[in-house]
Order: sequence, then C-alpha cells, then structure tokens
Amino acid sequence: MTRLNRSLAGALQGQTYVTAGLAMIDARAGVIDYASAGHMPPYLLNEDRLEEVEVSSLPLGVSAAVVYRERRVSFPAGARFVMYTDGMVECAGADGEMLGFDRFEKLLMTMDVRLEPGEQMKALMERVDAAAVSSEEADDRTIVLIERSRRAAGDL
Repeated sequence: MTRLNRSLAGALQGQTYVTAGLAMIDARAGVIDYASAGHMPPYLLNEDRLEEVEVSSLPLGVSAAVVYRERRVSFPAGARFVMYTDGMVECAGADGEMLGFDRFEKLLMTMDVRLEPGEQMKALMERVDAAAVSSEEADDRTIVLIERSRRAAGDL
C-alpha cells in the first residue's frame, strides 16, 4: 500500500485522492491482514459478535510520506469479513438522516446466517436500498462479504 501511495502521490500531484482497503487472507492460519487508505472500517462478524477492524490512515495520493500499516485479526471458521463503501452508511432515509454506522451495524447483526454469502449480500443491499429515499443521487454502494468455511482448514 505504501509503494502504491508513493506512485499515486506523484501521478495525482494533490489533485485528487483514492481510498482503498486491502485484505490478505490466510485461511490455513485463520487470519486476515488488513490495511486501509482512508477506507471505511471493515467488520468481522463472528456468531453474535460484530467487531470493527479499525486501521486508520490517509487516502492514497494525499502525501508520498505516508507509511501504511496493517492489522492482523483472527478469522475463525464460520466468521464473515465485511468491506463496504461509504455509500452504504451515508445514504439518506425518508427522515433525511443518514443510515449511519449504528443502523448499518444493526443490519449486519440481523443478517440471516443460514444464507450463502452471495444471498446475504443481496439481502443486505436490498435492505439498505429500502432505507434510502432515492438511489439516483446516491454515492456508490458496494459491499464485499467473505465467509470462512466451517469445512476443512484452508477452505474459504
């Protein structure tokens, strides 16, 4: 991430920046190494516990001097790792209020764990879309959900 930032900082010359999240999964060891460049903090959902994986840093391209660090978190069998864009929490509802982190976290906690990850993402997107007044003016809404299989070690 640090090398990418140095390249982008030179190319973008302070005119724009890029947020990014990078997850490296070691299924055999049951860990995720996560680095962020100004991206939304991902969540680790394990049974009935939701943990925010906080790794804060500046977006890519802001300064070539930024050194990015990663955080290692346990990724046990059956756990889900959720990455998302800001449009998921910043969309406005009928009350004019943003969905926000608290309501987004409640949506994550109430996902049907019996569903496959693709179906979980689809259901979550539908619930976020239903909470938003209009998707026409909205920021992008992207979610990535990775579930570690309960099968043999090394499987995702």
